[in-house]
Amino acid sequence: MYSLCVKVIIPAGHCPITNYTISWGDGRKDEFTQTLDYSKDNEITRTHTYSLGEFTRSCGTGVDYNLELRTDNACQPPVDTDIFPITFKSSPRAQFSVPDICQENAVRIGNTSCPSRNEMTYKWDFGDGGTSTDIYPTHIFSSSQDAYKVTLSATNSCGTTTTTHTISTRKTPLAQIRPNGVKIMDGDTLVCLENGGILTLDGTVSLGSSRYQWQISGGAYSLVQNTSLTSSVLRVQLKELTSYQFTLVALNDCATSSPRTIRVRTVAKPELTIQHQPSVCTPIRYRIPNPNPNARYFVNGQPLSAGQERELGFSPQPYIITAELPYACGTYAPKPDTFYVREVRSLKILSPSRDTSLCLGTKLLPLTTSETWGNWQGEASLLSQQSGKTYFNPKTAGTYPYRYVLGEGECRTEVSVTLTVLTAPESATFTPSVREGCTPLNVTFQPQAAQRPGFTSEWSFGSVSTSNEHAPSTRLENTTTDRRRFLITHTLKNTCGTKRDTLTIVVKPLPKAGIGVDSTSIRCAPARFLFSNLSVGKAGASVWKFGDGTPEVHSSDDTVAHVYASRDQLQTYTITLTAKNECGANEATAQVKVSPSTAKPLFSMSESVVCPGAPVQFTDATVPVATRWLWRFGNEGTSTEQNPTFAFQKPATAYIITLVAVTPCGTDSTQKRIQTSIRPQASFSVDSLACIGQPVRLVNTSDLTQTQLTGFLWDLGNGTLDSAQVSPQLSYASGGTKTVKLTVFGTPRSCAALTLQRTIQVREAPKAAFSVGETFCSSIPVKLTNASVGATDYQWYLDGALVSTGEHPEVAIPSGVHQLSLKAAYLSVCSDSTTEATAVQMDSCWVGVPEAFTPDGVGPSTGERMTVFGNKLEKVKLFRVLNRWGNTVFENKDFTPNDRELGWNGKDSQGNAMPADLYLYELIYTYGNRENEPNRKAGTFYLLRNK
Repeated sequence: MYSLCVKVIIPAGHCPITNYTISWGDGRKDEFTQTLDYSKDNEITRTHTYSLGEFTRSCGTGVDYNLELRTDNACQPPVDTDIFPITFKSSPRAQFSVPDICQENAVRIGNTSCPSRNEMTYKWDFGDGGTSTDIYPTHIFSSSQDAYKVTLSATNSCGTTTTTHTISTRKTPLAQIRPNGVKIMDGDTLVCLENGGILTLDGTVSLGSSRYQWQISGGAYSLVQNTSLTSSVLRVQLKELTSYQFTLVALNDCATSSPRTIRVRTVAKPELTIQHQPSVCTPIRYRIPNPNPNARYFVNGQPLSAGQERELGFSPQPYIITAELPYACGTYAPKPDTFYVREVRSLKILSPSRDTSLCLGTKLLPLTTSETWGNWQGEASLLSQQSGKTYFNPKTAGTYPYRYVLGEGECRTEVSVTLTVLTAPESATFTPSVREGCTPLNVTFQPQAAQRPGFTSEWSFGSVSTSNEHAPSTRLENTTTDRRRFLITHTLKNTCGTKRDTLTIVVKPLPKAGIGVDSTSIRCAPARFLFSNLSVGKAGASVWKFGDGTPEVHSSDDTVAHVYASRDQLQTYTITLTAKNECGANEATAQVKVSPSTAKPLFSMSESVVCPGAPVQFTDATVPVATRWLWRFGNEGTSTEQNPTFAFQKPATAYIITLVAVTPCGTDSTQKRIQTSIRPQASFSVDSLACIGQPVRLVNTSDLTQTQLTGFLWDLGNGTLDSAQVSPQLSYASGGTKTVKLTVFGTPRSCAALTLQRTIQVREAPKAAFSVGETFCSSIPVKLTNASVGATDYQWYLDGALVSTGEHPEVAIPSGVHQLSLKAAYLSVCSDSTTEATAVQMDSCWVGVPEAFTPDGVGPSTGERMTVFGNKLEKVKLFRVLNRWGNTVFENKDFTPNDRELGWNGKDSQGNAMPADLYLYELIYTYGNRENEPNRKAGTFYLLRNK
């Protein structure tokens, strides 16, 4: 804080000053008057304190203020002003940072002094005889010292400050490792895995190091305790039985050390266990099961060599088998085996005889059983031995199950008991989340004691409510106009005691605003209302808003008056009253209505041109809102409703509509004209049957000469509406019954003809398909198989010419390649066609034998045999040769034609050569695979011989 004193000098004879204003430049000003004797010199002293804390903390370069003096004079000029500039500056703060110095390396020093004005000057002393006046100097320190004291002096017009830092000289580091968690044996560094395999390697013993880099090799490991391969101290858990190598490189900002390496070998504890011997009920001969030859064994401390047997009889004390096995990390002793050789007897707990609860700190409870050679199992810290007896000490609260176990295995028997230790409540003290506040006040209560089993809490929140929760919450409300106190009681108890605590919560009320309106709330303009402030619990002035755009009024009076001006319609004004106190504010509203002194009847009609019989909606828009209405609908009717509906019956007629409106402050009337039109008629035609995907034509037969027609609307029965086409054409993508509707619109458009509808049955279009039977010989008709679906009529075309209208015809086709088409139709409504360009390929068929043949190779047909030849000839069922007297000389059945090997060789059945002569033949044969349709042929041929 800086206090500035200002003296205002008024010389003798100065014109009288009526007012003084001093603006201090920091947003504050002094305004005052002073009575003076102007016959002499006068001096006025004023003091102002500047707050410079933020500027000082920021060490700013400077802050400027303009101190302005203004005087209002009784003469000319009437105002006089004088301005005096003031500048606050920061004293210098010398501060800098220097990194550690590397041997013989230049170092740049960071200057962070403030403030940063150019008038600052600096002087550096580097502690080795060197100096500088630079802002950010660079200096090379000799390596003869381990550290240097660097001093900076910063100076400005406010003074000088000095600061000194000691800078260390860094040299090349030397890496060193100090291991922890190892054993040295026979020159080996060992880590024992049974101890967790944790090895600590301390690199901080390195000289001149600021950073560290570790390398690990040899086996699996994990880094523990948040260490890493760059930590100064490395903690690692070794996981394999092997040799590990650890290498450390030490670093600083100047150099890197040579690596330092150590090697360790991990050692695991040996495998050694003592097989458990169950307790038995009869004496036994005992020997060590599966002994380790390098281990030493003991029975109750007495050596027992491997393979040796020992007689173990009844004993009240247990037999304890122990073992020792020396290894590199010491001597390993596995868990001893303990068992009894005792007779089985009945067992029961004598004290306590049942589950028991005790209060904390009460006397010791003896635990006794019918047999004493067993042992208690449970929380051992609460059991104590005195004079050979066991006692339970209830020194810790909780629930403790105990078992008394006698023997093992088949001889094992046990009994159990549960002991519960309870503590008496120490305190019922609690803390509320708030002690005082405004209604509604939500309060949460937190007991000092933690929630524990066996403890119950009982809460009473005054007359508000109760609770048995541990840390309850409640809502305290004050509906009165005074502060209300709520007494909160907390009772904490259990079987060991009860505690109770109370405190008081204060709930302050909220204000409740209320508005009263004198006389009626609906008046004619101009209207004066008197409003009453009916608020309770208010403090100070209330705020009135009258809802007509006038400024709000702050008043502590019980009543306020307000006048509302005239408007051109009934106006509703909402008055808002805000009442306040320390807990907040509350609003109340009221409404008044002001009606103009004149009435202006207005109304609208849903249609100005309407279809006969169509209802017309009349809507009142009178300004202001009327209270009574009288409507005259030409000479056809009247109504007193505000918004009536009326239907005019005569076509092509003009009607005058009159509205007489009555408002609270006036009456007037108005008229409008309405015209009725003529309703049109709809008509169309369409086929009642159609196929999917086939065109359907809708023919509009409505009287299109009517001048009042304004349009058409088709509902095509497939989810599509069409208002653009007079007679549309469409096709249906699915089958079924389709309902087509036509609506004809007149004037107005709402004057429509009654919708005309017709149905169309849409079915699947037929699908033409066929197959051609075996095409063989042109002389044999071809069977055409019709595979069409959904058709009733068929037309077959061969090379474009109609050849049949049958469903499955047989057609004679000449030889060659032909185009075959089928057109399939359903009831001549829709059709489908299919064509095969090369559906039929017909060949000529023939069969025959040579007119002569010569077995010795000379003649028209040569060769050793004569056979049957043909085209499209599939099989010869019979080939018979007869001489001129009708005797059979050769016969062959069911053979393939055109094969000489299967024919006649010119000999009889005894192998005798037949003479040259004229011979007869008979043929039975089939074409293609038509074995069931045999053909017959007979003829003659000559057998010729050369000799």
